[in-house]
Amino acid sequence: MIKYLSLLILFFLSFNIEAQSQTRSCNMYVVRDRAYFYDRTVSQGRPAYLKRKGYMVYGEAFTVPCRLVNEDWIYVVFRNPKGVVTKGYVRGSDVEIFVD
Repeated sequence: MIKYLSLLILFFLSFNIEAQSQTRSCNMYVVRDRAYFYDRTVSQGRPAYLKRKGYMVYGEAFTVPCRLVNEDWIYVVFRNPKGVVTKGYVRGSDVEIFVD
């Protein structure tokens, strides 16, 4: 009985740790003069990114769920100082993660 109880506790602990890692946030900032927003579409069965007019400027910061960060494209929901929200993809090479 104790063996099963300890296995059940381990299961719930591992599930909780996994859930926490999936919801962890990454603080990022722009490292180029401009980081343009892109729309993601599918062209001939492959993802394609179309550049938009909107962009963030050097030093602007934002937070994204770490699970959404990869090397090439990052989906961002950005609120500028005037309160305008812009959503879209930015190039991973245009931003970096804050290192404390």
